[in-house]
Amino acid sequence: MINSQLLKNKLCYLIILTGLIFSIYNSFQIVLKNDYFFERDDGSVRHRIIHSSPKGYWDHAHLFKKDLEENKSFLESGADLEMDYLYPKLIAFYYKIIDEDIKDDKNNFKLKNYKFGIPIIQSVIYFFILYLFYRKIKNKFDIIVVVSVISFLGLEPTILTYHSSFWSESLYFSLLLLLFIFFLDPPKEYYKFFFLGLFLGLLYMQRSVTLLLFLPLSFYLIVMKKKSGVIQSFLMIIGYILVLTFIGYNENKKSGVFYFTPHTQGDAHWHYVSHILNAKKLNISYAESSKKKYEDLELWIEENDIDRKIVRDKRKILNYKKNYFFDSLQGNFVEYLKFHIYKSFQFFLINFSHSNIHLNIDKSQIDWWKTDDFKKHLKLIIFYSSIIYLICLLGLINLILDSRENRKLIFFVTLIVLYYTAILGWTGIPRYNICNLMFLSIFFGFGIDLMFNKIKKLLSVK
Repeated sequence: MINSQLLKNKLCYLIILTGLIFSIYNSFQIVLKNDYFFERDDGSVRHRIIHSSPKGYWDHAHLFKKDLEENKSFLESGADLEMDYLYPKLIAFYYKIIDEDIKDDKNNFKLKNYKFGIPIIQSVIYFFILYLFYRKIKNKFDIIVVVSVISFLGLEPTILTYHSSFWSESLYFSLLLLLFIFFLDPPKEYYKFFFLGLFLGLLYMQRSVTLLLFLPLSFYLIVMKKKSGVIQSFLMIIGYILVLTFIGYNENKKSGVFYFTPHTQGDAHWHYVSHILNAKKLNISYAESSKKKYEDLELWIEENDIDRKIVRDKRKILNYKKNYFFDSLQGNFVEYLKFHIYKSFQFFLINFSHSNIHLNIDKSQIDWWKTDDFKKHLKLIIFYSSIIYLICLLGLINLILDSRENRKLIFFVTLIVLYYTAILGWTGIPRYNICNLMFLSIFFGFGIDLMFNKIKKLLSVK
C-alpha cells in the first residue's frame, strides 16, 4: 500500500512537471518563431500570433494600460465591455509591471516585448492548480484512475497546447479545476458558498459563457442537499450578483450605462443563425436572407437615429439583434433544434492542434476549411475524438458499477457538460468544448481503469 502510494505520487508529480516544462519550452518557441507580421491574401497585415480573438484582447489591453498611464482611475480606464472583462486587464498589468509597451507609435503590436511571459505565467498557474487537484483526488480514487486523470489533464495535447497560446482558455481551465475541487467535496459551512459566488464572478470575468453557470450548480446543490442546498444556492447567487454589480458599476463609470454583458455576447445568434432560420421561413436562399438581415439592421439604425459609437446605442443595437433572432425563431424552433444538434457534433470534436493551426492560418482565404489538407486533418480529429469519447463512455459505465456514491459525481459532470453544450454547442466550434474535457477527465480516468482491469484479468486467466 505504501509502495503504491509512493509510485502514484512519483508518477503524478512527474506528469505535472513534464507538462509544465513542455508548456514553458513551447511558450518560448512559439514567441521566438512567430513574433512577426505577415500579409494575408486580401492584402491586410496581421501579427502571426495576435490575430482573431487574441487581437481583440490585446487591443483592449493596450487601451486599458494607456489610460492608466494617463492617470485615469481603474474604473474609468479601458474600452467598452466588448469582450471578456478580465483577460485584457491581466495582459495590461503584465506589461505595466515589466514596463514595456503593447503597441508602438504607429499603433502596431510591438515586437520582441517579452510576450512569452504571459503563456509562461498561465502555465505555472494551471499546473500548480493541477497539483492541488491531484492532492484532492489522490486518496479518493484508485491509483490507475488518479494517474490517468492527471495524465489527461496534464498531457492531453488539446488542453496542453492552450497554455502556450494567447487565447483566454488556459486561465479559464485553471479556474474550472478550482471549481471542480470545490464540488468534489463541498464544504458544510454556509458562508463558503458566498465565496463560491464571488469565485463564479471571477470565472465570468474571464469568460462570459459562465453567465448562467449558477443554474446547473444551484440545481445540483438543491437536488443533493435539499433544504440546505437552497440556502447554499442563495448565498452563492448573492456573491455572484455582487461581482456582476461591480462590473456594471465599472462600465457605468466609463459610459453612464449600467451593463455587465459584453456587446458581442448577445449578437452571436443574430450573426450566425437568424438568416438560416429566416431562409427556411421565407423560402429564400441563405445569401438572400443574410443580405436582408443586414439591410433590415441598417434601415432600423437609420430610422431610430442610432450612433454606433455611443454605448447606450450599442446596447440598443444588441437588443434589436436579440429580438431579430427571437423573431426568426418563432415557428422555427424545430429547425433551430436540428441546427443545434448538427453543430454540436462539430462542437464535440477534440481538435488537438487548433492553437497550432491558428499560428499558420490565413482566414482571409475563402473556404480555407475545404482544402485537402484540412479534410485529412479532420478525419484524424474524428478518429482521435472517437477514441477519447469511447474511453469516457467506458468510464461512465465503470463509475455506475463502482458504487452508488459515484452517482453524485456522474450527476455533477453531466450537468456541467449539458450546460456548456446547450450554451455553446450551436456554434460548432471545438475550442469551446474543451471546458467539458476538464470534467470528462474523471470519466476518462475510470475508462482507463476499466480497460486496465479487463486486460489484467484476461492475462491472469492465460
